[in-house]
Amino acid sequence: MNNKIKKVVIAGGGTSGWITANYLSQLIEQVEIVLVESEEIGIIGVGEGTFPTIRRTMQAFGVDEQDLVNHCEATFKQAIKFVNWMKPQPGEENNFYYHLFDVPRKAPNLDLSIEWLKDQSVGEFASSVSAQARNCDLRLSPRYPTDRQYESEHNYAYHLDAKKMAAFLAKKAQEKGIQRIEGKIVSVSQNAQGDISALHLESGQQIEGDLFVDCTGFKALIIGETLNVPFESKADNLFVDHALTIQIPYESEQQDIESATITTAQTAGWIWDIGLQSRRGVGYVYSSKHISHEAAKKELCTYLGKDSSAELDCRLVKMNVGYRREFWHKNCVSIGLAQGFLEPLESTAIVMIEAAAHYLLEKFPHDQQSMAVTAQRFNDSFKERWDSIVDFVKLHYVLSDREEPFWVDNRKEQGIPTSLQDKLAGWKYHPPSEYDFSINDIFAADSYSYILYGMGYGTETPINRLSSRPERDIESFKSFLYGLSKDLPSHRSYINSVKQFGIQKL
Repeated sequence: MNNKIKKVVIAGGGTSGWITANYLSQLIEQVEIVLVESEEIGIIGVGEGTFPTIRRTMQAFGVDEQDLVNHCEATFKQAIKFVNWMKPQPGEENNFYYHLFDVPRKAPNLDLSIEWLKDQSVGEFASSVSAQARNCDLRLSPRYPTDRQYESEHNYAYHLDAKKMAAFLAKKAQEKGIQRIEGKIVSVSQNAQGDISALHLESGQQIEGDLFVDCTGFKALIIGETLNVPFESKADNLFVDHALTIQIPYESEQQDIESATITTAQTAGWIWDIGLQSRRGVGYVYSSKHISHEAAKKELCTYLGKDSSAELDCRLVKMNVGYRREFWHKNCVSIGLAQGFLEPLESTAIVMIEAAAHYLLEKFPHDQQSMAVTAQRFNDSFKERWDSIVDFVKLHYVLSDREEPFWVDNRKEQGIPTSLQDKLAGWKYHPPSEYDFSINDIFAADSYSYILYGMGYGTETPINRLSSRPERDIESFKSFLYGLSKDLPSHRSYINSVKQFGIQKL
């Protein structure tokens, strides 16, 4: 049982397969790596929002940021904007708040989050702790034309075309020596110990390996269908189970591009609206227990400004909300949708792919003997990560005061994880801090603060030395912060500049 791992087989391409392949390409001199995918099957391709970690990932792959913009329809994402997640007040048509990617700014003995808790009359939370809310309001770029690639005073991620990104990453991986095999997997073999021994293709070809990575999407061909690892549904916590997706061209080539993902609450879910270079990606994520598919389509029509009877070229996606009981079983690691999926409210699908692929690289088991230990630690780590996402996504629903049945049901105690209930109880008396989270939490204190205080959660004003600076110091610091965004170009003009002149190299 001390056999060396000589060959890794990645089953499935798409975003998960090719991110994994690019990470593992660093092992190419010691391990043979092949990826099997079928053009006939294709990919779901609706994950168009990313997390700021994507910049580190692209840098690790040696990706030129200008190439990402040019080949993947990429634009710059600075936040998620939540529209009408609270019921409108009398005379109010819409309300909104931001989950910014910039953390609330601090200086020595000065924390703008604490200052806001002391005096909330200064305005809403996000714009009081960062200049990035203004960037999003005005549809500005997070970057100046003189910034070097991947550098900016403002934290950012990307919106991008998922199918183009997969093709882009496939090219990068193959240039590094990853072998791509075209073919449809029709069966999977196991040895006497139950480990995976080979994939069998429709062509008759047999692909043997020592370690297999399941990137076959919701089908979970290896981890689910072959190894029978149970799927743990989280439908009792997160109710949305379907999405209607559509692509909308811009009315003109120079139309403004949003700098945030727009998420607008609806009767039984919410609509995402993502601005790429030549189009918007729009989708209604909803609970089929609270609204019919036909009624959901009508709400989407209304959002798009179309007659409710209009024929939309929509795609209906059924979502399995939950995750595997084990993510690494025997000699199979699941990554991407095969591992799990929670609704796309906070763009967590790709960040979980990044985390799993990077973990696999860093803790790669070079022999069979070490695999069981590595697998157990992987499983423990990613169970924590998935549960932390459930808590964070559920928070948005728990704090809403909307009155439709979907929203009322979301606030019922039996559907709120105990871990989230405990956190909320503590945050009545103290704001979120690093002591509330572990290294495996995807979202930490600052992200929780944006949601809590954007949705009107009440925390007692903390008494500590961070709230002792004179008013003139606070205003001076805020002026400095807003100076960081002075004369930023519009998002559209910056994209035009990148396409014409490029981005300065590091």
